[in-house]
Amino acid sequence: MKSIIKKAILMTAGVAFCLSVGAQDISKHEVSVYGGGGLSTLDYKVRLGHKSRGAGGEFGVGYSYKLSNVVRVNTGVELALYAGKLRQYNFNYNQTGVIDNYGTNPSGYEYEYYSSVKNYEEKNTSMFVNIPVMAQFSLLEDKVYLAGGIKIGIPVSGKAKSTTNKFVNNAYFPELDNWADNQEFMSLGTFQNGSYESDYDLKMAYILSLEAGYKWKLNEGMSLYTGAYFDYGLNNIQDNSGKSFVNLNKNANGVDFTTESMLNSNYMLGDKDLGDVRNESFTRKIKVMALGVKVRLGVNLSK
Repeated sequence: MKSIIKKAILMTAGVAFCLSVGAQDISKHEVSVYGGGGLSTLDYKVRLGHKSRGAGGEFGVGYSYKLSNVVRVNTGVELALYAGKLRQYNFNYNQTGVIDNYGTNPSGYEYEYYSSVKNYEEKNTSMFVNIPVMAQFSLLEDKVYLAGGIKIGIPVSGKAKSTTNKFVNNAYFPELDNWADNQEFMSLGTFQNGSYESDYDLKMAYILSLEAGYKWKLNEGMSLYTGAYFDYGLNNIQDNSGKSFVNLNKNANGVDFTTESMLNSNYMLGDKDLGDVRNESFTRKIKVMALGVKVRLGVNLSK
């Protein structure tokens, strides 16, 4: 994370340097700190269940260069948090071709893993380092401002916490024509009130950003900007590497199971007997979205 933030700061410094090259009037330069919050979430389509948007926010430092009495160019670096929730009330999951490498199945046969999941809920939080490049326009004698531009979002972390009322796991061995459904050392059986944690990956985001508000002049060298902002992702940031929703893990007593986030895992669709089996993602076309209020304190370098 430190290396990502360092790169973001260097990129911002580069943009600021390019803007200030040749500028002799130091009054054209303004630095700022700001924070904002409100609706801040990942927006996506779900194939099963329901999604809920969450609250988050952003905090950053900025640099502004005055091109004219009306136009400024703003940049900076900010840390943004996006949150959300997924609910899947009842669904079935299956995974074929599982090979037991843990010594709990001496036969070594492949088996098909089936899960029936009741009341699944997942809370996800994503953190990005955003680099904005925006044009700011001053109106009404520099009292009202409008800004628009692009943010480059660098993903820092993605974490999911999930709970279920019930997980019912079974295994079918096709070569033996046999079911296994109560071998807890193989994570087979009924498991009540489970909780799981996992990490997920996201791609870099390109975000359309708009902002508007009122500028309060506190003194000759300091201004307070209060307004609203809207961010919306222009690209799909889903990084689905085909992970299985259920993972089997060896432990001292045999095998336990954990879940992957539904933001980057798959489930199987189709009829195996008909040869029509395919992997599908639980979610698709993930984009960032934020709408909230923002406060920015700007200091003119000449003062």
